[in-house]
Amino acid sequence: TYTYEDAGEVFLDELVGLKDYNQFWNTSYTLCMKDKAAHVLPIDHVCLHNKEYDPVTDRGVGTSFWDGKLDADKCTDRLDKARKLFKEKFPQFPEHL
Repeated sequence: TYTYEDAGEVFLDELVGLKDYNQFWNTSYTLCMKDKAAHVLPIDHVCLHNKEYDPVTDRGVGTSFWDGKLDADKCTDRLDKARKLFKEKFPQFPEHL
């Protein structure tokens, strides 16, 4: 048996650093292409579709949080970042629940 106590939550977008997921995933490429067409961006600028993670390249596009998905050191860094964010949001709880 086990018990649990709600201690709060950390949202993945917040942890990854995505302020607006809709903009990241749905509109960033279109806006980039519009800016390129309006000459706000150089003509040789490459607009890419953002992805949190691409298993072929083992990297994200527009974010680097999941780069090296199976790399032990990077996994530890991601876990440390989650613990730090949790501690910032909920200082009354221990960092390691």
